[in-house]
Amino acid sequence: MKKTINLLVSYFLYGGISRDEYKSIQHEIQESNRVTVQTTLSIVSALFAGLYVFSFFLPELSLHSHLYFMNGIVCVVITLCFSFSKNRQRNYTLLLCYLTMTVMFAYAAYLGIFLSPVTSATTFCLILVLAPILLIEKTWRIALYYVIVVAAFIWLVFQKKAYSLAFNDSVNVICVAVLGIMAHLYLFRTKVCEILLRKQLESERDLDQLTGCLTKKAFIAKLNRQYLTRHSSGVLILLDLDHFKVINDTYGHLFGDMVIRTMCECICQSVRSGDMVGRFGGDEFLIWLPGKWERSILENRLQALMKKLYTVETPDAIQKLEVSLGIALFPNHGTDYETLFDNADKALYAAKHRGRNRYVFYSDLSET
Repeated sequence: MKKTINLLVSYFLYGGISRDEYKSIQHEIQESNRVTVQTTLSIVSALFAGLYVFSFFLPELSLHSHLYFMNGIVCVVITLCFSFSKNRQRNYTLLLCYLTMTVMFAYAAYLGIFLSPVTSATTFCLILVLAPILLIEKTWRIALYYVIVVAAFIWLVFQKKAYSLAFNDSVNVICVAVLGIMAHLYLFRTKVCEILLRKQLESERDLDQLTGCLTKKAFIAKLNRQYLTRHSSGVLILLDLDHFKVINDTYGHLFGDMVIRTMCECICQSVRSGDMVGRFGGDEFLIWLPGKWERSILENRLQALMKKLYTVETPDAIQKLEVSLGIALFPNHGTDYETLFDNADKALYAAKHRGRNRYVFYSDLSET
């Protein structure tokens, strides 16, 4: 019995997955809600616009032309708010989704209670089933929202309709609300499991199997998508292990792989949570540090990383790990990835040429 209760609680809270798994896909859930509801609003806006235009030619529609116009404007305003939320405040997405459902229920209640006091509220029942299907949201919150909406509807319907019709409407609405919640519970679990699986597949595709850091392709895509914008800044570091071929040939490929993994661990321990680390290939790594950096602070970070790597020894304790680094600043040394990487690569080549085990800024090349 206890196991069954825990399972039901898990379904209502997180769609049957763990709390940590749910948190890992919250961004994807939010984006899916935004796209779905925004698309629905665009269609509904077009529908109300069409009804408003036809109301000028059809007397049956002209009585409610103001209603079509007002609802169309409201849908357009919420759609614009979604666009604003996408670029500025993503945490408002869920609030806008509930606002959209509230507008839908208010319109349906107006149709079923005030405009048609002698007929059943079929539109309201229809929206009760359809509205939660559009939204990926915790079922307990949908259920609580439905309790409030249904209670308000029942109170209004008994105020405006005959008792027998109000009673029938109330029973219908309660039954349909339960059906809508059950449908949402099933679809909620299906959708979160689908998103979780897709994210896991994308993670496997984008992560290097040996080190667990980003692959070259994933690193470049994320860098271009999230960081290389007109108003941003950052540092691109190209890191290469000195004499890796000698290490590989002398101590074997298993030790070489261990060295690569150790390099990645040292790099990840030396960067912040918002920084990016990618394996460019072989013994080369890419590091992205977003934001503006004072050179002295950046040099301290680089020296600490090199010192950490230097503590790793070969099995015979003869050779230490030494690295060369090339650094390019965005946007000073390039406003796109290709230019930025090319300049970091030139700085790395200069570090190799000057004796290895050092870092070189691209800006230093013009001084030599």
